[in-house]
Amino acid sequence: MASSSSPETLLQSALTALKQKDYGTAIAHFSTLQHHGNASTAQRLKAEMGLVRAYVGQGETATAIALCERLRQRPQAQVQDWASRMLTTLASPSEAAPDASGFHPLNAAGAGDGTGFRPLTNGEPGDGTGFRPLAPDGSGPSAASSGFRPLQISQAQPSQRVPAPGTSPSPGQPSPGPRPPSTQPPDADPAPAPSTGSAPGPSLFHYETLNQTGVAAPGATSADNPAATAESAAVTTQLQIDTQLQPLDGPEVATPPEADPPWQLRGAGRLERLRSLKENPSLLQLWVTQLVTLGLSLGLMDWLLHRSLRLSLSVLRRMTWLVPPNWLGWMLRDYTLLLLVLLGGILLASPWLWDRLLAEVYQQQPLPIQKLKGTHPETVRTLRRICQQRGWPLPHLRSLPADSPLIFSYGWLPRNARIVVSQGWLDHLTDEEATTLLSRELAHMQQWTLPLMTLLGTVLQGCYQVYVQVARWGDRQTFGPLRASGAVIAALAYGLYWLLRKPALALARTRTTYSDRQAVAWTGNPNGLTRALIKTAATTAASVVDQGHVPPLLESVDLLTPLGYRSALTPGSLYAHGFLPQVLSWDWQNPYRHWLTLNDAHPLLGDRLATLGRYAAQWGLEPELPLAPQTARVRMRTKTDFSQYWWPFLMQIAPYLGLGLGGAIALGMWFIGGLVNPLGIWQISWFYGDRSLLWGSLWLGLGIGTLVRINRFFPDLNPTKTLRNAQVEQLLKNPMALPTDSVPVQIQGTLLGRRGMANWLCQDLWLKTDRGLLKLHFLSSLGVVGNLLIHPGHPSLLVGQAVTASGWFRRGACAWLDLESFMRPGKRLLRSNHPVWSAGVALVSCGLGILIIFRGG
Repeated sequence: MASSSSPETLLQSALTALKQKDYGTAIAHFSTLQHHGNASTAQRLKAEMGLVRAYVGQGETATAIALCERLRQRPQAQVQDWASRMLTTLASPSEAAPDASGFHPLNAAGAGDGTGFRPLTNGEPGDGTGFRPLAPDGSGPSAASSGFRPLQISQAQPSQRVPAPGTSPSPGQPSPGPRPPSTQPPDADPAPAPSTGSAPGPSLFHYETLNQTGVAAPGATSADNPAATAESAAVTTQLQIDTQLQPLDGPEVATPPEADPPWQLRGAGRLERLRSLKENPSLLQLWVTQLVTLGLSLGLMDWLLHRSLRLSLSVLRRMTWLVPPNWLGWMLRDYTLLLLVLLGGILLASPWLWDRLLAEVYQQQPLPIQKLKGTHPETVRTLRRICQQRGWPLPHLRSLPADSPLIFSYGWLPRNARIVVSQGWLDHLTDEEATTLLSRELAHMQQWTLPLMTLLGTVLQGCYQVYVQVARWGDRQTFGPLRASGAVIAALAYGLYWLLRKPALALARTRTTYSDRQAVAWTGNPNGLTRALIKTAATTAASVVDQGHVPPLLESVDLLTPLGYRSALTPGSLYAHGFLPQVLSWDWQNPYRHWLTLNDAHPLLGDRLATLGRYAAQWGLEPELPLAPQTARVRMRTKTDFSQYWWPFLMQIAPYLGLGLGGAIALGMWFIGGLVNPLGIWQISWFYGDRSLLWGSLWLGLGIGTLVRINRFFPDLNPTKTLRNAQVEQLLKNPMALPTDSVPVQIQGTLLGRRGMANWLCQDLWLKTDRGLLKLHFLSSLGVVGNLLIHPGHPSLLVGQAVTASGWFRRGACAWLDLESFMRPGKRLLRSNHPVWSAGVALVSCGLGILIIFRGG
């Protein structure tokens, strides 16, 4: 049985809402169906034509005309004819308007009601909506008796170029501007069409009408056009495949038809007057997340401080010739209180520390509000309105000369808050799009997440600047020991930055969700925020390609920005090719996606866009990117279901399962030891309270779990099974893929990344293909530390060169390729050792666990 969000169910729900004159719901369902991953071309056409009828019924004639203009560009002759007749009717208000859906009233014998629906008689089969499905054998109501005729659908679509972000849509696309009011009442149904003497056009809403084939045009026959006959047969076969191969159980897999035209931004509308959203989530989750983040961050910093002091003390005690022992007593003291005072001082000084850093390193300049008003008047009006409503002074505005569209804020009170925007943000976003992003920053102030994120951002920025500046200093050195010391310090600083980010990731994701919603509530423009995020992703990808690497500024403020660069680069680079909805299907369909975003600072882009589409649907707006926020259902009824849907996920988390299972076994043995301890059975009672048993079991579980998934994680790169010259968008289309679903591939492209010591850890490696960007992971046999030692022959030396990357493609929150090697024709340039490293970690963990258990203590 199809899921509740299948194309058939969406179509029936939309038609039912249309019949009941619930045009807002009908628009939401038709829009979702139009971009549904499993919908056939025929169903998408039904949805597009249904939108015309819904907008006419809602009184938005301008939008209906724009959609008809787009339908006229379709290659199907009868679709063009239908759209032309609708345009003629809509452009002539003096004439009676026909039913926009293509329904024709039945005669008196048919007991029609003027809407095109005829009530079923007793005992007559139906689906509850008034439709009479055709029987599989072709029997059933004839076209003459039902008032419907079949329509031929041609599968071929003309190729279309997708405009770059920020450009205007083509004349055939709907205008993004405000829709003028219609002269027709919003709830009025169109009147029947006047008789023209010709046969009435076919209704596109008869159940399965579009899955039938007929003549290519009114009056033509298959004998007149043999090519059309062959095409009709091919289309019929394809449509039968579309309808017959839908999964009965388990998750839905969204694989859009290849023949669909490329997707592009459509300029969907916004509210004319602000209205509240139905949902009003509590801020409790946000406050709890802040408290947990604060506790984890303070605990981690305190542990790192005292652990580093103890480690330094153990080293210096062996160097008595250099440091007298009586000088080392201060390393044994407790500095927790001092750490808290230091962090409090950093928080109070953070606005001015950020000002100084951004001015000296990134040439930040003040942005006068009058200058911003000249280019973005709505942004300034919204800024003033929100601040006046809450009694805030206007925040200080700053600008950065960066091509990437950046916006972030810092401060600890509204009166000393700063909002920083980049030149790319000013240049590439329209006024209404910029307004939505600036409203997000004001939402951080309202929700009081700004002080804690500013504190953590300041600490992280200090670590990151040490990494960048020391790496640049090291590149200038020619003396070997100085270069080596620079590499070590830069690597330690970057590792500290990477580690200190971890406690703040959950808060960054949570506040992003809340600020998106608040920005929509303040602006009434969920579609504007959708376009802003998509353009940000596309422009960020273009900026990285132009510069040849991820700019340090982009990475250092990643925690504070509306969109993380790691999750934005791959989909953003594919925007220009029109693959964005297919690529983002993983983000909103994969049932395990939330587990795979634990290491990300932002929710998945597709998930956020789907939520914004749901906000638009609540207000009766056509979503800009209508991806329904559904989760594919995973059921475990049979062994096949388990092996197909659950086993890959269990393999993905096998090391963590092993860790937990090892701890559970150790605790169980403790319990057994405690039970038999009063009986004096020493052979078992020693289990109770033995810490070596617990720690050893944890290490053993981790090692065994890692070993279990190695074969699935790293299948053999057999030449007969390796996908050569793979396209990035094809690799991303499976919404049920997990990182354990390794795909051996070879991809050609140009290597991008930072040059020199700043990339000696291989943290910034990207492959630029002819379609998009793909993250690369390189690992030596000694792991990340070994990446510092593999000179000459380091991957950073290949930056800017054309290479063939061979390895294992993985789909997660950020798609990436675990490298096996870099190659050129007939030559292997460099080899990575992910399998060796994983096997080594597993064996060392098992050996350490066994050693701890046997040594005891």
